[in-house]
Amino acid sequence: MNLPEMTADINSPVINYLLNSVKVANVSESTDFVKVVFNVESLVVKEMTERHLLNHLHDQYSKSYNKPAMFEFIVESRQQSMLFDFPQEIAQQNEGLEIQTENVPAPISFLKFKSKYELSRQFTFESLIPTLENAFSIQALQTMVLDKSITMPFALIKGPSGSGKSHLLHAIGWFALSQAPHLKIKVVSGDEFINDFQTALFTKTMGAFRDKYRLKTDFLLIDDIQAIQKAKGTQLELFNLMNDYSLAGKKIFFTSDSDLMTIDSIEERLKSRFQSGLQLNIESPCYDSKLKYFSAKLFENALDVPQDFIGQMSQHFGSCYRSVEGIVNRLIMLNKVTGFLDMNAIDKMFPVQSKEVLRTLSVDAIIEETAFKHKIKVSDIKGKLRTKLVFAGRKEAIMRIRTELNLSVTEIARIFQKDHTSILNALK
Repeated sequence: MNLPEMTADINSPVINYLLNSVKVANVSESTDFVKVVFNVESLVVKEMTERHLLNHLHDQYSKSYNKPAMFEFIVESRQQSMLFDFPQEIAQQNEGLEIQTENVPAPISFLKFKSKYELSRQFTFESLIPTLENAFSIQALQTMVLDKSITMPFALIKGPSGSGKSHLLHAIGWFALSQAPHLKIKVVSGDEFINDFQTALFTKTMGAFRDKYRLKTDFLLIDDIQAIQKAKGTQLELFNLMNDYSLAGKKIFFTSDSDLMTIDSIEERLKSRFQSGLQLNIESPCYDSKLKYFSAKLFENALDVPQDFIGQMSQHFGSCYRSVEGIVNRLIMLNKVTGFLDMNAIDKMFPVQSKEVLRTLSVDAIIEETAFKHKIKVSDIKGKLRTKLVFAGRKEAIMRIRTELNLSVTEIARIFQKDHTSILNALK
């Protein structure tokens, strides 16, 4: 039975749209379930199908084949999705044990990416701009690859979003390949690793999964590993994988925009595994680093901008490199549309900021940087918590705002909603 026949009893514009956007790629039957693979053009279509059609299709396929139905979506564009997570007791079963499908909520659907996560040719050490924040990490990662006496199997690159972690991750992959072209390197996102494991578990193909991540991989790169916090069942598999890599002399490199040690849902034994490796902290870029990055991007794209305008545009830098890239992209588009960089247009696009606006931006940046450094929340620094960790972070933020921005005690007290005496005590 094809998709139109299964939905003949439903008449709605949404369903008609989905029928044109969802194609049945394959139907396979096992002793326990029937698996249906759909090709969809985007993640939006996949989510609409799950919302409006999946229950109906599950009933139809289950009735036709007299067994539970499982669905897999192949999405043309690579995007991330929240995934169904198996209980830990199921995750501990190996492929030789039966999984009781009637105990698994139905319908179940998995997300598969047609365009696999691969090393980006744009992200190399040659294209990486060395800054105060990443200089040590570059040297440490390269040494970890070059020095064979270093047996450390893991490295975790931590930092806020937009600080260049993914660039470093891909760069170390290319660097390792330049030293050993035979290396079998695999790059995945945290969500993709979770999805691969859960799909293998449900379809009883754990042997193929373990071959993929163990026998067929020497050098594993996992981006945004903090996704593991929502997948309790997958944490055991990652722990075992890290043990196997350690024994085999292989290496795994991770990135995370969260401090994994402070996430309660991550098991302690997995945290201890991360702690046994190299941990690199990349802080939010300072103003000088963003200005250096901006100047390099202008040169790279042959954008001739007068120095006065560079200073003016730098007032619009956000807290990360992505905000700088956004400014460069706007200049590139202006150059392509007009054929030249119109300084009047630039002046309108990036007006001179008032002192009050600049001061607010600087205060926020200092508080964000201090919060990340002390592994606490921005709201904690501005709040009323008085734990030792929060107090140290708040004191440092107040000191920096006083010395770097030269704000008065009264102005700082207003920012932190504290009395005059509290700010004076923090400045001692």
